[in-house]
Amino acid sequence: MAYIDDRRFAVRDGEKTPTGYKGKPWRARWRDPVTGKERAKHFERKLDAERFLDTVRTDLNQGTYVDPSAGKVPFVEYANLWFSTKADLRPRSRINVEGRLKNHLIPAFGQRPIAQIRPADVRAWVAQIAAVRAPATVKAAYNVLAQIMRTADTCRPCIQMSGQSTSSPASRTRATEATASTCESSA
Repeated sequence: MAYIDDRRFAVRDGEKTPTGYKGKPWRARWRDPVTGKERAKHFERKLDAERFLDTVRTDLNQGTYVDPSAGKVPFVEYANLWFSTKADLRPRSRINVEGRLKNHLIPAFGQRPIAQIRPADVRAWVAQIAAVRAPATVKAAYNVLAQIMRTADTCRPCIQMSGQSTSSPASRTRATEATASTCESSA
């Protein structure tokens, strides 16, 4: 159930009385389907609250709802959780992925909230490590980042590889390009 409150007034004994509230008066409220907790977001205009709530209702009905606070999780915390639940790795692959996390990804993105990692940040990071690492190393670290971002239940970024020429270390082509598109547009 989702609804909108006008926080400037309260209904007491069937009568609408002013509350003296001075903040953003329109509160959109809905229930998180996973936790069962009531969530709320405040708006200056009723129209904005209605539009937001329409989006939430659509996401809830389609099963695509994502908790807005999920993106506040630091990258390092989510990456460690992702790694600990990654069951499809052979022993040597597990060591390699752990090394990519420890040597490349966590130093670059560490305490940053996962929802704040943007395509431009990824491109800058790729360019930075491509200047000092072999193309195969860049590609492998990028692929780990892409897997983590695809599984993150924040804004559902789907990071894809495009324009790669990293197959031959002899060519030393370091033009690894990271592009991002949302899952909604690729669906």
